[in-house]
Amino acid sequence: MDAKSSGKMGLYTIMYYSITTTICLVLGMTLVTSIHPGNPNIKESRFMQNENIGVTPGALDAILDLVRYIY
Repeated sequence: MDAKSSGKMGLYTIMYYSITTTICLVLGMTLVTSIHPGNPNIKESRFMQNENIGVTPGALDAILDLVRYIY
């Protein structure tokens, strides 16, 4: 490839990267704003509905949590 074609290809690559990064940022910020991950109020209300309040998880629960969080 000559220098002019390589320059165009580089420009297209940078533009593609910039556009996809901007789309991901906007999508991520939108989802974080709408879902509120880590909001303690949501967590408390979800656990209040659980019938097993006060029951400590066992070893099997801990192992299954590890496997679940790997993926």
